[in-house]
Amino acid sequence: MAANTMNQHSIAQAATPTTAATFSTGNTSAVPLTTTTNAVDPPQTPIIDDDFWNQPPLGTYGVISSYTQTLDDELYIQPGDRIQVYTEYDDGWCLGINLTRGGARGVLPQHCLDKDALFATSTSAVLS
Repeated sequence: MAANTMNQHSIAQAATPTTAATFSTGNTSAVPLTTTTNAVDPPQTPIIDDDFWNQPPLGTYGVISSYTQTLDDELYIQPGDRIQVYTEYDDGWCLGINLTRGGARGVLPQHCLDKDALFATSTSAVLS
């Protein structure tokens, strides 16, 4: 087992963005490994962890249009729900917590929110 762990560790080290590298397979010979570097930088997305949700929200808004989630990271919302918004994205989506439906967290379309009716936001309303 220890030899397998060493090999996995060696492979992980060699997988860093380089043009060529070699790694040990536990045999007496080395195996060449060629990797490519990604020329496109990934988009800047906030790291969503427990500390992220401790920051003050941008606001708490009422839902005026329903949305049924189609992906796991989306929120199911209905008119009358209250959403605390933490991030707004350029593509018309936002990240928030549905205070009405048990504190579910996820993304939702901004057009479903009544941005003119801002509820008073209290930090005690944030569900962990």
